[in-house]
Amino acid sequence: MIGLVFVAGFGFLIPYLTDIKHGADLGLGPVNAASVLALIVVLGPINGLLLLRRRRAGLTRKEILTIYAMVAATAAIAGVGYAVWVNIMVTASHYLATPENRWDIMIQPHIPVWLQLNDPMAIRWLWERIPENTPVPWAAWRQPLVTWGAIAFCIYVGSFSLMSLVRRDWIEGQRLVFPLAQIPLETVGQRGVPGTALLGSRVFWVGFAAAFLYGMIGLLHTYFPAVPYHNLRWSPAAAVNPDAIPWGPLSRMQFNVTIAAVGVMCLVPVEVSLSFWLFNLVHFAVMVGFAQLGLTGQGGARYGFDPYAFMDFQTAGALVGFGVFLLWQSRRAIIAAVKSWRDPAYLEADPLELLQPRYALLGLVLSTAGLCLIANAAGAQLDRLLILLFFFYMTALSLTRVIAAAGTNHVECGPQIRYLLDYGIGTAGARPGSFVLLNQMDAIFMTEFKVSFMHYAANDMKIFHSSRLRGTSVIIALILAVLVMLVVGSVSRVYTDYHRGVGTLSSWAADMVPRWEWGDMVEGLENPRGPNAIGVFAMVAGGVVVSALALLQTHVTWWRLSPVGFLFQPGTGLNRYIWANAIVGWLVVTLIFRLGGLRLYQRMRPSFFGLFLGGTTALLLSNAIRLLTEVPGQAG
Repeated sequence: MIGLVFVAGFGFLIPYLTDIKHGADLGLGPVNAASVLALIVVLGPINGLLLLRRRRAGLTRKEILTIYAMVAATAAIAGVGYAVWVNIMVTASHYLATPENRWDIMIQPHIPVWLQLNDPMAIRWLWERIPENTPVPWAAWRQPLVTWGAIAFCIYVGSFSLMSLVRRDWIEGQRLVFPLAQIPLETVGQRGVPGTALLGSRVFWVGFAAAFLYGMIGLLHTYFPAVPYHNLRWSPAAAVNPDAIPWGPLSRMQFNVTIAAVGVMCLVPVEVSLSFWLFNLVHFAVMVGFAQLGLTGQGGARYGFDPYAFMDFQTAGALVGFGVFLLWQSRRAIIAAVKSWRDPAYLEADPLELLQPRYALLGLVLSTAGLCLIANAAGAQLDRLLILLFFFYMTALSLTRVIAAAGTNHVECGPQIRYLLDYGIGTAGARPGSFVLLNQMDAIFMTEFKVSFMHYAANDMKIFHSSRLRGTSVIIALILAVLVMLVVGSVSRVYTDYHRGVGTLSSWAADMVPRWEWGDMVEGLENPRGPNAIGVFAMVAGGVVVSALALLQTHVTWWRLSPVGFLFQPGTGLNRYIWANAIVGWLVVTLIFRLGGLRLYQRMRPSFFGLFLGGTTALLLSNAIRLLTEVPGQAG
């Protein structure tokens, strides 16, 4: 019940903070600020008051972790994980239609009334802000919110079911680290009063104080510029001419260090952190080589080859190929799940299994069948839907594996998942109904992979496994949390968007994304094309390379390079958010092992959790102060 209260509270709070107050999105990232804030509040004020009243009245470790898991799995739904895109994609084709783009002719007639908002005045008010003292037109929103809520629930069930099929192999067989899941586990502690184990460590508080003080100095610098502060960011763009041949691509390199992210990178195996920074350097070396050959972005178009697009599709192919490889690794569990329906001998009793593999397989099949029924009603082609879902689930599975192994709090997928469909098999023969449904699904569920539901499901499964939480009650708690957030988060987002106006928000979300989706639909209908040879080759090459790297890691004992660094969109997410933190973490851990071995690392390990929690606490406090004083921007 406490968990549901937190879920509903963040369902109201997140849209208000982002839309009205222009604050940070508390649901963003594989470990979101909402779940950390809930953990701090439950461990501190709530459990403290209960313990003061009566020692036995305090929340247990399992109860606190259940609350954390419920908030972590659902916070993103109220933001860019779902609600933001629904409001935009069910109205943009009408509001942004012009005589030039002809969306009213090419798109509107093909969208079923139950997939969009149909009241012109309600659409206009959403984008331009509702007049004072005018009630929100809730009746017009009932049908689209119910429809897209059903689609979202099917995708969440499919994601959870697929993760359940590989859970045992990842946690018990391969023993992946799950660094982000370790944060709440270590914070709550293993024994005694929850929170006393890690919080009682002096080394933890040293790391916490260092990260927290650094964040507070940055906040003081905002109000008093005379306070010295360095943001640990560096870019060679000023030193390298982007038009120079062949060194121009190096102008895109960025070195951005975040103390909280460094703390996480110190918790992962060194072969993983090595993979991140090494593959980023390899990417820039390859781009310099392309530039030496005269293939430089826009100039590459003259040769029918854009190296940046090639690298993006290579990343996409690597993600899909690695997802297939992961299923192959867990093939015994999948085969046993299939055979268990006709032969009880294949049933394995696992006391820590949240969802038995046979029921996980059933959930995946039923959720896919539900999406097929909706697609058929919308006039979409089932083969294109199934291919899109395959690309989506394989990409999500691969990025979830990266989070489970490396703990990075930022992941990206390269090009939009729909582009793999449009370029891989072409748009020739695609019906308008397919474009309508699949383009909307692509925008709503496949734009921001850093808030993919599968990431949260994987971390929650690790938390439940380590704390020995199991049974139907856990599944029911998660289902209720998802349903509550789908309702509360969606309603709250509609309300705040009407009182702020979608058109005044991020141009990327409210302008660029719908123009990509609907503009590509018009292009696909007017100029149907077959598969793109270069795009297909890039995807196949990426799948082959990452499979080779994965086989080397699993079958060659001396090979120490993880394939995870190859799975990130080169030059963007990896370059901007990850590789600098990875190289710092790799150097710190390597130095610790050289000086004192495993014993010294175990002594220093609490400080890495302190770095993450200290940096996150400073970020939450800084943004709260900025909101109260109405200072624009965000801290950290």
